[in-house]
Amino acid sequence: MELTKEEAVDFLKNIVNLESDFENLKLDLTFLNNIISSILETLPFQNITLMANEVKDRSRPDWPEVKEAMLKKHGGLCYPMNLFLYRLLEALGYSVTIAHSTVTSAPKLYTNDHIVVFVHDVVNKGDQFLAEVGFSCPTFQAVDMNFESESKVYKHPSGTFKYSKKGEKGIMFYLDTDKQTWHEMCVFNLTGTKEVKDCEPFYDEIFSNPDIGIFHTILRIVAYPNKRQVSITNNTLKTEDENGELSVVKLTNDDEHVEAFKKYFPQFSEDIVRQALDHWHQFQNAQTNPGK
Repeated sequence: MELTKEEAVDFLKNIVNLESDFENLKLDLTFLNNIISSILETLPFQNITLMANEVKDRSRPDWPEVKEAMLKKHGGLCYPMNLFLYRLLEALGYSVTIAHSTVTSAPKLYTNDHIVVFVHDVVNKGDQFLAEVGFSCPTFQAVDMNFESESKVYKHPSGTFKYSKKGEKGIMFYLDTDKQTWHEMCVFNLTGTKEVKDCEPFYDEIFSNPDIGIFHTILRIVAYPNKRQVSITNNTLKTEDENGELSVVKLTNDDEHVEAFKKYFPQFSEDIVRQALDHWHQFQNAQTNPGK
């Protein structure tokens, strides 16, 4: 087992500060939802640690690196975040599988660029719930997949979502509240596996090939302390107040970026932040002055 029960409990108690009766654990839906929510409120979805490396040194994090990132509260992209959730739930005693997924709302489509976690036998024998902590717009709870064709609507601080089934695939939709129209966000296999290594070749490419996806070209970090968004996307800082109103601030130089990280994401060292900024600037300059 990649994570012991003692390590899992210690993570929940001391890293994400989840309060529960850990001496008499009830592996039910309430506890599962509390785990998901506490992780999302503490660990950011981010590519800062990826961008801090030179392109030639970027690679899929192995399990010790994933574990270290979570214990440092660094979080990460969907692969390390959901892989850690899978191992955490497994260590606690939940019945879990992992499944391939494709983010269809991404600017560049790359098949199997996402993974999701299924938790089985949560409320009733044979049921299945989708558990997710690797999206920048999360649902904060396990999603009941025991519906015929379409789920109920889930409303959360990060957005409004629903799910459907088509053959052997599940589909996640988000609501454009301005236009009141639903848009497909991702597609995932409805049947999971315990063979985590099946996912690794896809992520070897995603983490090492700068031509795949967007996370070699932008700065992105988002977390939801107290279920309120705090995010930095390139030079835009967004913070959400208690009324759900977003404040938007433009960061005009690297020093302002560093100060924003110190305030909202102090778990990242200044060196990591400045290295990520340097590589982001290099990409921007290459786009502006191709061939130079």
